[in-house]
Amino acid sequence: MAFGLMGTYNSVIPFYISGVALGIGSTFLIYGSIPLIMNNWFKAKAGTSLGFAMAFMGVGGAIFAQVTGILIESIGWRQTYMALGVIVALLILPFTIFVIRSKPEQLNMKAYGEDEVDVENTKVDKTPATGVEKRTALKSPAFYLVLLFTGLFGLASTVSFHVPNFVESIGFTAAMAATGVTCVTIGQTGGGGEFMLGAINDKFGVKSALFVGIGGGMIGVVALMISDSFGIGMLYLGALLFGIGFSGSTLLPPVVIREVFGGRDYASIYTTIMSASTLGVAVGTTLFSYLYDASGSYYIVFIIVIILFVGTISSSLFSLNWKRKLNY
Repeated sequence: MAFGLMGTYNSVIPFYISGVALGIGSTFLIYGSIPLIMNNWFKAKAGTSLGFAMAFMGVGGAIFAQVTGILIESIGWRQTYMALGVIVALLILPFTIFVIRSKPEQLNMKAYGEDEVDVENTKVDKTPATGVEKRTALKSPAFYLVLLFTGLFGLASTVSFHVPNFVESIGFTAAMAATGVTCVTIGQTGGGGEFMLGAINDKFGVKSALFVGIGGGMIGVVALMISDSFGIGMLYLGALLFGIGFSGSTLLPPVVIREVFGGRDYASIYTTIMSASTLGVAVGTTLFSYLYDASGSYYIVFIIVIILFVGTISSSLFSLNWKRKLNY
């Protein structure tokens, strides 16, 4: 509704109000409901399934970016806002109401891999749910390390919003800027991104997924920084690699939280920690815009993002090392 109403506004204040509403709604959908639902429905291959689901967020974005451009040219921006609001409602609401359920038990079904997990737990200690309670987690340094990891990751990921402006700021065309955004999307989805990181997590462990995701993002930022000297190919490569890092901002926090704290109070711990990501996104969007306006260049922004990535990988690894001290 907030999105569709934007087509009726004649002043900036209502846009701000709708923006807040959209931010709350998208945060609930992307960072809240999707990982929790996938965690309930998949007890085996959880990383792969979450990565597959998140990848289609990028696919949908790529498709609707083209649809939006066509609609704006044909019917104008006001009617486009209204049309997209209706389209999104028709695509989401029927599935939300009639198809999607938060837990398989609501449909008298079992989660994928639940039988294997039950057998393994029976062999070990007959305890179906392992992990720490939220009150215990809140008292541990690991909780605040994961909170820091999630917030820094959300903050760093917002530089993706500035890719088009960066491309044009170093002398490339608007068409090249659009292609750069497409490369970020490909890196997020088809180029590996979320699906690849999920599969790496399931096969090789969360540390491997962290190094691939955050490492890809760091190398991508460096490639963007030097693209004005090495040409458009370097820029596209940097955008592609950064897309992999960007995908990690939605996929890696859930798997790190489960790895560190287990499944006993996962939903409660997860929703608390992911508030840091929301705050990071909100701060980053404004901060990076201010830094560019103040300096006239994105180089200082990229240097800060690299530092943020270093903080992200460090805090996540320290939190994983604390796991053994939580005694579960």
